[in-house]
Amino acid sequence: ASSAGLNRALSVEQWFCLLARPMFSVFDSIYDFVRREPQNAVQILPVSVLDELSLAICLMPLLGADLSRQYLPLITARDAAPQYGFGVAYKTCSQDVVETLGSLSERRADYVRLFPESDGKQCLDRLGRPHQLNFRQNSFRVAVSAK
Repeated sequence: ASSAGLNRALSVEQWFCLLARPMFSVFDSIYDFVRREPQNAVQILPVSVLDELSLAICLMPLLGADLSRQYLPLITARDAAPQYGFGVAYKTCSQDVVETLGSLSERRADYVRLFPESDGKQCLDRLGRPHQLNFRQNSFRVAVSAK
């Protein structure tokens, strides 16, 4: 298998792992394999990668999630930049707001903008469909801030 081909298959498996996040713990060696260069060169899969794939296949029928469960009434936001570092912030909100956000899709190029700050800074234009969230940036609380 090529590392690019296995990476495509792994991305499908990871999507299902989002339903039960502890399932991600199955993968370790496979991440090293999918980073190998050249991406399109066919290589023999190491035994450790085969073991992880076999275990994931065996556990797949046990994955389950209640898709009718309600969203947590909390918004989280994260960003990273070399000059500023990494940060995560959160804000509690109504069930209606999180359900609206949960219906958006990155594949449709949806993205969220906060209500403009009073300092007059303009938001940069970007591709996609903006959705206005009527919260100010300073209404979020910092969970992680690292530089």
